[in-house]
Amino acid sequence: MKIKVQKILLISLVLVIVLLGGGYAGYRGYKSVRQARLVKQAKEYLTKSDPEPRKALLCLQRALRYNNRDVEACRMMAQLAEAGRSPAALVWRSRVVELSPDSTDDRLALAQTAMAARDYVSATNALEGVNAAGKKTAAFHNIAGAVAAAANQGAQAEAHFLEA
Repeated sequence: MKIKVQKILLISLVLVIVLLGGGYAGYRGYKSVRQARLVKQAKEYLTKSDPEPRKALLCLQRALRYNNRDVEACRMMAQLAEAGRSPAALVWRSRVVELSPDSTDDRLALAQTAMAARDYVSATNALEGVNAAGKKTAAFHNIAGAVAAAANQGAQAEAHFLEA
């Protein structure tokens, strides 16, 4: 009789552990799917013939609550902030570069945003982080030339513009 009760308790304990683990995994899956759906919905709001940036912003804010390390959602937040000429654009661009440090395009976008905000130190730092292959592109030299010109470094600016 005692062995039967122990087996029932053991089976019950195993079932509870399995159910809790499955419930947690299911919830994480739900969050991931929900977050991806919100980012997709934000894209749809922005690509309409009559864009709805407020609705897109709300979708992205909710998506970032599910996963604040989503590069695509952070990139879209930066684009929305830039469109609204918000100083938060620089913060969002920095976040994107922090999440994907090897992306040349994201570093160049950060440099452009920093230039628009007249933060030449951030622009220079963003350009310094570009890899060797990225430094051979015309886009890099164009932005580097603009940064050098803004920093009153005429010779460097001219060299970059000639290279571009």
